[in-house]
Amino acid sequence: MAFQATQAELMATKLDDHSFSQQLSKELSEKITAFCQQNLSSYLTELHRFSGELSATYLIKALAKQVKPRQFDLASPAKHTSEQFISMAKAKGVWQQLEDSLTHLTKLADKCRLLSSWLRAYGSKQNESAETLLEAANCILLSTQFDITYQVKEAEIKTEISGLMGQHPRIENQVLHLDYADFFARSNEYLTVHVPAYKQYQQLKAQVLEAQKQRLQLDEFKPRPLSSFVRNQLIDKVYFPIIGDNLAKQIGAAGNNKRTDLMGMLLLISPPGYGKTTLIEYVANRLGLTFVKVNCPSIGHDQVSLDPVQAINATAAKEIEKINQSFEMGNNVMLYLDDIQHTNPEFLQKFISLCDGSRRIDGVWNGRSKTYDLRGKKFAVVMAGNPYTESGESFKIPDMLANRADIYNLGDTLSGCEQEFAMSFIENTLTSNAVLAPLANRGMEDLYKLVRIADGEDISINELEFNYSQAQVNEIVSVLKKLLTIRNTVLKVNAQYIASAAQDDNYRTEPPFKLQGSYRNMNKMAEKVVAAMNDSELENLIQDHYRGEAQTLSKGSEENLLKLAELRGTLTAEEATRWHEIKAEYARLHRNSDEGSPAQLAVEQLSFVNKSLSQIAAKLDKEQLSFDYSALLQQLAQVLNEQEFATQLTELREALTQQPYATPLKQLIASQQQVAEEIAGLQNAIKRTANNEQLLTNLGKLNDLLSTQAQIQQALGQQGQQQNTLFENLSERLEAVAQPHIQVDNHVDDSSAKALEAVTTLLTNTLANSSAEQVQQQQLKDILQKLEDIQSRPGVSNASPAKNPYML
Repeated sequence: MAFQATQAELMATKLDDHSFSQQLSKELSEKITAFCQQNLSSYLTELHRFSGELSATYLIKALAKQVKPRQFDLASPAKHTSEQFISMAKAKGVWQQLEDSLTHLTKLADKCRLLSSWLRAYGSKQNESAETLLEAANCILLSTQFDITYQVKEAEIKTEISGLMGQHPRIENQVLHLDYADFFARSNEYLTVHVPAYKQYQQLKAQVLEAQKQRLQLDEFKPRPLSSFVRNQLIDKVYFPIIGDNLAKQIGAAGNNKRTDLMGMLLLISPPGYGKTTLIEYVANRLGLTFVKVNCPSIGHDQVSLDPVQAINATAAKEIEKINQSFEMGNNVMLYLDDIQHTNPEFLQKFISLCDGSRRIDGVWNGRSKTYDLRGKKFAVVMAGNPYTESGESFKIPDMLANRADIYNLGDTLSGCEQEFAMSFIENTLTSNAVLAPLANRGMEDLYKLVRIADGEDISINELEFNYSQAQVNEIVSVLKKLLTIRNTVLKVNAQYIASAAQDDNYRTEPPFKLQGSYRNMNKMAEKVVAAMNDSELENLIQDHYRGEAQTLSKGSEENLLKLAELRGTLTAEEATRWHEIKAEYARLHRNSDEGSPAQLAVEQLSFVNKSLSQIAAKLDKEQLSFDYSALLQQLAQVLNEQEFATQLTELREALTQQPYATPLKQLIASQQQVAEEIAGLQNAIKRTANNEQLLTNLGKLNDLLSTQAQIQQALGQQGQQQNTLFENLSERLEAVAQPHIQVDNHVDDSSAKALEAVTTLLTNTLANSSAEQVQQQQLKDILQKLEDIQSRPGVSNASPAKNPYML
């Protein structure tokens, strides 16, 4: 050890390399510390400071000295005390006994304890310090038992520093008593014990904080506004003032204007895509608030309690824990409930007391219920929702909660802010379009001037703050013109969407309009706009966007696109007809939407009756039920007076005997009888379910219709009978003409004979081959017209016209 100590000291002094010395000191320090703890544990309790490293450093320096015999340093007070103790022990005759006792003790710890006890007993009367007595005991033990010699060092290791004004506990009356050995020992202890322990504490603290941070998900509570957020005119001039006024009521204003009665709530509503969450997150970021965002769709309509244990699933439990965690944090918090239309109104009622002057709410934290008192604390409550859902009934806010809230619609135009609202659609597209993106980082005044140029105003580019080239201005203006066209469409869609969603279903005259015109729709189209687009390409872009939007609707894609075309004035004639049909059919279906109601069933059946009667009335005109055959018969009689057509007339008679027109008439009468039976059954059903005034009124109307139907059926029967009689008379006349004993005039006309032959052949072929009733009727009219012409022509025979068998 002495050799190593010498080499370590040489390397340190000659080469200024202390690495070996430090390594040796570390090894020796560990051995000294282990030896003392094993053999001198009771002895070490007497020392205020013990440093194995300091002892090892001293031992290396002592062993490195080339002195024989080796000597160790000893302070003068300790040397003096040891000599006085030995003198006293010899004078009182106890020294020899003490030496014998030390000799008989085999353990070093026992020797140290015995000798330190003697010195402590001696020092109690001599008023010596504990350190001096222990050092004296050590000197006596080693010099008498191990033959180690000491040399006295007269170095002063204590001093006093005066004039100190600090409040350190070691400073007494502005004086600090400094002991070098004690200071070195304390410093060494600080470096070897406290510093590693503190580092370990910091490491353990970081681990605990990280674990708790992950458990509580604290990173989620940092507001992170989107990089694409644009502070447009609408936000600066409209939204910030109204939001600031509300937050001043909730968390207090700066300065002397702070309210003591903090209360209230901010409720933002709009269709999706208008930046409710982005705006509030930006405000929370600028105010330095902890942003606790709660996703209400994850909670659902079934959840009504703030207890996570009662949540319907793990996701809902996590969101409710975030709410209770915000109560637990208490101060400097903004609680933001997003999409509250997906929650139960009873769940929202829990926040009523939090939003009034009491600022109290009951919650659950770590399984225990707690009442949180947030009076005087910076705690803001903000809710956001979309009332324009497919069913407006799903958006319900308790009246008492709504009365405490300041409500603002971000998707609607506030009075007097129409220009700012329209301009916001252009401002929000800056980061979405590659050409306009650089404008987002420059002065907005340039944008407003460029928009005015795009609107047709004559403004010099020299008025722009940024140094744009003419080519850049032309490209930007071209893009802005196209964006203005898109914006006009988006604004129309937005207004129609809100108007349609706000309308009660009972008063609708056309299908609901579900296409949206939000900032999000505007940005989707803006990112595809380039300056080189022509009008046709821009029109295709708008149509393709909304056609894609319509495809995602659960139903109503066609009617929404037709309504959009109507708003834009691009409906074709065919589309206009189709849109009119859809609205008419929607109105009819809407009237019959109350399925299962007896009154509605009666009305529906009455509408069917009315439709059937209308069809009957259409068949009761003169053209279809009765015919004037006089002219036809006269024309045919003329032909018959001139030619012999027994064979043809016989065929004609046989064809007419089939009466092709009586059968449809009878079928029509039979269908009316069936309708009458159905009406009678309906009447019985109404009588069985007549329990209100409306049913009785409908019953009266039904009876009137039944009477009308009876009259129509009677007239229908008369007309059918007349037609049957007409056919029978016609058959008889033709049969008489066909008899061979009938004498006709000797007037021969080849053209008339040919005409009659052609007519008869046509009628015969048609009756045999055609099933079209209307065609057959027309052909029969033609034949009978010829017969009528014969009757009206002046007679050429010698017989009297009145006796002419061919006359009707």
